[in-house]
Amino acid sequence: MSSASTAPSDASPPCPSAPSMPLRLWKKMTAKEYRALGLVDDPVRAWIITNIYPLFLDALRNDTFNGAREKYVTTTLLAEFEKTWAFESQGYNMGHWKNKFWLLIKNHYDTTDGSNARPKPDVSRVVDKPRATNAIYEFRRVHAAEITGEKNAKLAEAKAAGSQVSRKDELAVYNTVLHKMFGGCDEAERAEMKEKARLENERIRAGPTPEDIAKNQETVHLAVTRQLKSVMGNHWNGHGDMAFFIRAGFTNSDGKTVTFCLSLGPKQSIQPYESSRESEEAAEFTTWASRILHCDSSHAAPVLEVDNRGILRLPKVAADTPCETLRRLLKEYASADPGCDGSPGAIVLEIMGQAPVTLDEADDPTIRHFYDHALATQAAGGEAVCQVRTLEELRAPAPAVDPSSPPTSLTCLSPAEPKTNDPPSPA
Repeated sequence: MSSASTAPSDASPPCPSAPSMPLRLWKKMTAKEYRALGLVDDPVRAWIITNIYPLFLDALRNDTFNGAREKYVTTTLLAEFEKTWAFESQGYNMGHWKNKFWLLIKNHYDTTDGSNARPKPDVSRVVDKPRATNAIYEFRRVHAAEITGEKNAKLAEAKAAGSQVSRKDELAVYNTVLHKMFGGCDEAERAEMKEKARLENERIRAGPTPEDIAKNQETVHLAVTRQLKSVMGNHWNGHGDMAFFIRAGFTNSDGKTVTFCLSLGPKQSIQPYESSRESEEAAEFTTWASRILHCDSSHAAPVLEVDNRGILRLPKVAADTPCETLRRLLKEYASADPGCDGSPGAIVLEIMGQAPVTLDEADDPTIRHFYDHALATQAAGGEAVCQVRTLEELRAPAPAVDPSSPPTSLTCLSPAEPKTNDPPSPA
């Protein structure tokens, strides 16, 4: 089987050239051991999960066990494992290993696919969730080069003295050097490492920030390519040679819709697909993607904000936010004033140098223009002013422009006055 013929990585445990006596017992590395070697799992277990476990799932789906699951795993699948690793010829106790081999697969199935009727899809992430850290781990990260240099020097001395150094010996020397250096650092540095670990663990508990998501978005095309390649090919989970053309879009940190496309085939380099209507289709897709992304319930509609002084603020919004959303926000902002009941015709937009217009009757360009000016006023440290005035005050000749006055204001007609937009009666 092709998936079982892949040679193990260089991270596999060292093996003697001939069986040793008594028979060897395989033992999975601890997390501390494989992390110290820069690995994310025990290399034997990782190879089994990558190459043998898919064969187990395939037999499970097609009901081709021909007997008990354990028997199938410890005979058919173990034979596939032996083709690459040859544990028996290396002097391992195969009775002990058969049980371990079965439990590795069984436990992985019980904790991943066993609770569902269908196996979960294999979804790889561009960035794995960070692991919790501690002071000594932070110290190792800062002084990695020094620790490795000291370890290599000690190993060179041992080899020069004629000692045989195994990978397990290397790990032991590395950990000894690490703990000795950490124990020898002063209290100030130890306190600094503890604080770094505390802050990092707080960051992990809080979850990814918008900045983390934005950083992931920089390589989104690579993530999509990786996912598509995982279903291509003639391996056990493959679907043969395939060709893809993908248009995709996402919302960036500025709230704007960003689109991209990619072409992918069975060869490393292919001629990209391009439609004869490329510009039209790209524009149509961008419009569609923007509508889908901004209507998605997972993206909350913008709401009024309150700053640390308790002052109500209009929120920043995406450039393509619908004008009806801006109209709603302005109405909510004005209605927060006790003198305004928010009824139709009660809120008037006043833009310096332009005739007043009611919020309900203002066209889209006027709404957007007013909202942008209100945000600019806020950014300059001011407020979008909400005033309560009567119809007579509103219809009075405009006073001379005061340079210090805000460029925009919301005028709420006094509830005691008739809320009408009829022109004033002739004198």
